[in-house]
Amino acid sequence: MEDVCVFVEYNGQWDGTQSYVGGEMKGILVPESATYVGLFELVRSAIGIRGPAKTIVMRYGVEPGFPLVRIQCDVDVKFYIQLKKKDVHVLSKFPITIDVLDESAAEAMPLELGESNHIDVQLPTEAVQSDEAIQHVDVRNWTFPPPPPHIPPLAPHVDESKFTGDARQSNENSIAASIRAHSIANYTTSQYVNVPSSDSVSGSLVVADYTPVTIRINSIFENKKLLQYHIHHDVMSKHYQFKVKRSNSTLLHVICIDIEKCQWQLRATRMRGSKLFVVKRYDDVHTCSIEIVQGHHRQAKSWMIGEAWRGKEAALTSLRGDDAESYNVLPAWAEMVKRKNPGSDIDIETDSENCLQCFYMCLVASKHDWHYCRPVIVVDGSALKAKFGVMLLAACGHDANGCIFPLAFESLAIVADRHKGIEFASNLVYPDAAFGICVQHLAANLKTKYKDFKGPLKTYFDGAARSYLVNEHQRHMESIRNRNPDMHRYLMQADPTKWLRAYFNRRRYAIMTTNIAESLNNVDRKAMLMLVGFLVEWLRELQQRWFVARREEAIKLTSKLTPKVEKLIRTNFSVGLLVTPRPADQFEYAVTNNACQIWIVDMSERTCTCRRFQLDQIPCPHVMAVCNHRRIDPYNYCSNYYTKDYLYGCYSSVIHPISSTDGWDVPEEVRSQIVNPPKTKRGPGRPRVRRILSQGEEHKSIRCDGHNDVDR
Repeated sequence: MEDVCVFVEYNGQWDGTQSYVGGEMKGILVPESATYVGLFELVRSAIGIRGPAKTIVMRYGVEPGFPLVRIQCDVDVKFYIQLKKKDVHVLSKFPITIDVLDESAAEAMPLELGESNHIDVQLPTEAVQSDEAIQHVDVRNWTFPPPPPHIPPLAPHVDESKFTGDARQSNENSIAASIRAHSIANYTTSQYVNVPSSDSVSGSLVVADYTPVTIRINSIFENKKLLQYHIHHDVMSKHYQFKVKRSNSTLLHVICIDIEKCQWQLRATRMRGSKLFVVKRYDDVHTCSIEIVQGHHRQAKSWMIGEAWRGKEAALTSLRGDDAESYNVLPAWAEMVKRKNPGSDIDIETDSENCLQCFYMCLVASKHDWHYCRPVIVVDGSALKAKFGVMLLAACGHDANGCIFPLAFESLAIVADRHKGIEFASNLVYPDAAFGICVQHLAANLKTKYKDFKGPLKTYFDGAARSYLVNEHQRHMESIRNRNPDMHRYLMQADPTKWLRAYFNRRRYAIMTTNIAESLNNVDRKAMLMLVGFLVEWLRELQQRWFVARREEAIKLTSKLTPKVEKLIRTNFSVGLLVTPRPADQFEYAVTNNACQIWIVDMSERTCTCRRFQLDQIPCPHVMAVCNHRRIDPYNYCSNYYTKDYLYGCYSSVIHPISSTDGWDVPEEVRSQIVNPPKTKRGPGRPRVRRILSQGEEHKSIRCDGHNDVDR
């Protein structure tokens, strides 16, 4: 055998036109029977380089604009020698270039951009005339195009269904040997690896990870488990179901669950000498009814859902950080907020293992301006939807316009649901405050407990709860007892002094429900999925925006009272025109209507026998009639809590922002403080994002009537 003349280029680099520039060149003689190891040693000896074999890359160019071809095995060397022999008249053609990499770069070396992931195989036309001809094909006459760089050499691709006996076994053994000789993990960082398939036309790609793929005949999977995963993913995404007909270590055969009407099936077998599974048969058309997939999906296995869940967790962690780590931000964040807003109360309580038990925040602006709000606090909680089971408990008040004021007080009233923890804490912290029950929460309990709580019974309940007079309340309660004695006993056991307006020993200022706290929770629903570190800053920033916007609204007001109360005053004035006030002296009046009903109004004591005046601190229609009769200003008899000045006072303070974490300068003892997440975990099931509507709440349309009406 003759030697082949080969030029070797080194100490240069490839430019953007696939030309090797700079460097030096040497010539070597390569035996026609050379192996990869022999060629490698010849090259290394000729240019005098040392180092691990994996750090030395041998490549050559074919034509400008074509990908570079890498030499990395015996087949590559043989192909290169045959290529050089065909172009023997041009000695300088196809020089081998040498690149020396460091070990870390060699291990992570990616595939070349623009490379093909397929290798085409051309069989002689005379080799496919008949089964007998195929059995006697001389595979040495086959021609192969050069393999793309970084792809292992492949055995010939032939249709194994046309082989029998030793020929078929020889083909499969050559495939397995090629796969064993060139480890999949060493040649790609993508989800595919180019390996021979049983397709007689082109190569197939081995699916090597969990990225979704399109399953076809001759698709090859790294192992059976991976194949099962992709089958499950495919049928779930297309809303079909299947069952296993046969499964063992070498075979997987699945069919549609509706076997009588649907011919969908997939059959895959293991390739000999390896763990690879190849799809042999795949009828991918479903003809089954949609009723088959109603209800729970049989392919939604825990191992598959777990993979999807862990993938989602990893993606969220990469985007926003780790849930557990966000708790360690709280001490430094609290220090910065208190530094920018002196007087704010932020407390962090942990247990002996530094697990969070309680986080409390009250900004100085809320503390300073609270006395401009109506002295009624509404309290409600909502569960956060993050990884750990944490409850956000919000206490807020009503400003002069009845809006949310995020937060003690003499003659204080606290309104909440019937949660024992809230009532216990209220009695512990504010022993002199009156604790009231939210009427809508109580109505929701009645609706659950009594199926007939609708129509008249609901009307009687609302009338009893909201009545200002004791005798009016008693009349409604008597109607409830006549219709449902058990419900009457339940309501009496709920302590009427806490939910009946007529018996409540404090002024509730027309606040009978915790709807405003529910509204605060509804505002917070966007933050329910936030990490704790982001959540507390989001709440601080929310209050900052509220204070600025409502302070500007208060400055623009031209009326003495807030808009909502101004509207109520005008309504009471209109009703007051229908009654007649009769004076007893300068301050006491008897107000009558056409039905001969009489209400006694005492302007000096600011009372009316209807009790609305003293409980709501807003002139009722009877008081408005007296004011109209005496030509006095009814605004003077409104509580200051409804005035423009008090509305501005609620938001006169400024909540100062804080910078991002890069600009924080906190003491070392604060920075080193450890706060671990609580030991509680979120319950099973999909976390609910939307708030459950309370009794009596309805979805409101945000569009005008007749929107998109074709007749308009």
